[in-house]
Amino acid sequence: MFKNKSKSLGTNAVLNAIRSGLSVIFPLITYPYAFRVLHADGIGKVNYTLSIIGYFSLIAALGTSTYAVREGAKLRKDKEKLNEFCNQIFSISIVTSIIAYILLVFCACNIKALSEYKQLIGLLSLSIGFSTLGVEWINTIYEDFLYVTIRSIVIYILTLVLLFVLVKDQNDALQYALLTVANSGLICISNWFYCRR
Repeated sequence: MFKNKSKSLGTNAVLNAIRSGLSVIFPLITYPYAFRVLHADGIGKVNYTLSIIGYFSLIAALGTSTYAVREGAKLRKDKEKLNEFCNQIFSISIVTSIIAYILLVFCACNIKALSEYKQLIGLLSLSIGFSTLGVEWINTIYEDFLYVTIRSIVIYILTLVLLFVLVKDQNDALQYALLTVANSGLICISNWFYCRR
């Protein structure tokens, strides 16, 4: 399923530093633009909805990626055992994601304060499924940080271009939310095909 690659600690540290730096620099570029265009009301609605989705993302994750990396690293030389382990972790992730979605739908339908955010909740909740299907922890098990770093750079640039093209006035909050989800979706799709190799 995967090639066993031995990565040096120094290379991994540099690649992780680049990726971490990008995750800081990218919002510094995009957020001021989005705030200026969407104003406090638009950006506030998206951020509020993202904070709600964040709680349900924690339920969906349930610490499985941390466990998968720790235990999967021990098995990465045994292809058969690792494949079995990955299938088990993926199945657990699917179940916890379904539970998170059920709870999210229940809350969105029964809490009046969330009624005006239903559309944003529906759109941004796609990131929960994308995170589950993206199996990011497999790249960490194999220490494939070069791929992760290159993928992050490409997706950040693409998202930045789309932000300037699609978000042009204060009524474009949904487009901004869509770009947030598209970021997760692109990571998921690229990871899915890459990891299946």
